[in-house]
Amino acid sequence: GMHIKFGLVVIPFIKRIVKESPEKAKVAFEFFEKMEVSGDPKIAEVVEFTILENLLTDTDISVEEFEKYFGAKTKVAAEAVGKWFQK
Repeated sequence: GMHIKFGLVVIPFIKRIVKESPEKAKVAFEFFEKMEVSGDPKIAEVVEFTILENLLTDTDISVEEFEKYFGAKTKVAAEAVGKWFQK
């Protein structure tokens, strides 16, 4: 259920605020960093498999626009997830 909610609600919101409100984007990605380091693998999976996977495969916004907001652990997770999408 959480993956669906994040996929349908949070991802479109993140895409919008990255373009329109860097301050809100920074807060959102700080929250994702907290999710990634929560210690709960199911919460980290939401970041990795729902949030990062969607953002890294998006064709409307470049990865660079998202990367500047990544925290240390989110960056590591994004690199791991990104390996699956390299051609």
